[in-house]
Amino acid sequence: MEKLKVIMIDDSYEVCRSAKDYFQNNNTYEFVGFAHDGQVGIAMAEQKHPDIVILDMVMPNADGLHVLRSIKRMNLKKRPTILIHSAIARDKSTAMWMDEGADYVLAKETTMENIEMHLDLMTETSTRGQAPVISVFPKRDVPDLETQVTAIIQEVGIPANIKGYQYIRNAIILVVNNNDIINSVTKELYPEVAKMCDTSPSRVERAIRHAIEVAWDRGDPETLNRMFGYTISVSKGKPTNSEFIAMIADKLRLAMKNI
Repeated sequence: MEKLKVIMIDDSYEVCRSAKDYFQNNNTYEFVGFAHDGQVGIAMAEQKHPDIVILDMVMPNADGLHVLRSIKRMNLKKRPTILIHSAIARDKSTAMWMDEGADYVLAKETTMENIEMHLDLMTETSTRGQAPVISVFPKRDVPDLETQVTAIIQEVGIPANIKGYQYIRNAIILVVNNNDIINSVTKELYPEVAKMCDTSPSRVERAIRHAIEVAWDRGDPETLNRMFGYTISVSKGKPTNSEFIAMIADKLRLAMKNI
């Protein structure tokens, strides 16, 4: 039996690397491409004609909703089955994604074994001509850490289509989980983010600095003042990379303690 072609569109290099390793010798599924931003993913779907698309929703250049709508408009012989693998799904967003062509919505925290199990279920129902069963993201009262970080950096005014957006998000998550790493930004934090994103520490540092400059130049002063209090004056200058990351990480850590 010919293997089913799968592409993964996800801005997390770590998630893509895990999928590549896990499915490397799989007898049923062949991962024929990985894209780390939405626009590349759209082009890949059109070129590769995959049977299955595993899609994240928060990505640079084009988000998952745009990717869904673009695939829907493509002149493909066979529409791919689409598995949303996201950390931001909620009831309303899940329903909207289904309307735009998604077949499954699965929690981002899931294992590769669970992804494989859902792929099996999706292909089984597809061959029987049945509609796939929807695996809805579990309801939780508290958003996961990645969702909280994403919401904050978007509110601050950092656009998702610049590299610093992804690097800042990863850096804040690392600092929340290990506060000591903020004391060694150059030797530990930047190299760790660079490793996660398959780039260099110097590029991480420059991209984060640029993202903060964009937020300070284009962001709403009231939002920035509310977010950072009186620690940093918007009128007197922007925070350093480490100040910006540390302050957001501290806010998240305190919020988590009060849950």
